[in-house]
Amino acid sequence: MRRQINLRAALIGIATAVMTVVVLGVLLYTLLENHKKAMADECVHDVTGGLPGMDLSEDEITSLLIQCLQDPEVASDAMFAKYLDRVVDAAK
Repeated sequence: MRRQINLRAALIGIATAVMTVVVLGVLLYTLLENHKKAMADECVHDVTGGLPGMDLSEDEITSLLIQCLQDPEVASDAMFAKYLDRVVDAAK
C-alpha cells in the first residue's frame, strides 16, 4: 500500500515537472516571436522614417529589405517572408 502511494506521488511529480517545462517553453517561444516582430517593426520604422502608407518603388522596397535583413537580430529565414509581406503591403 505504501509503495503504491509513493508511486502515485512520483507520477504526479513527474507530470507536474513535464507540464511546467511545456508551459515555460511555450511562454519563451511566444516572447521570442513577439520580440522578433517588435524588432522588425522598429527596423522598418527606422528605415522609412516612420511615414505610414508611403508609396515605395521596387528599388526602395529592395533597399528597405536589404537594410532590415542586415540587422542580425531579425535576419532569419522565418522573418524574411514577414518582412516581404509587410513592405509590399506598405507599398500598396
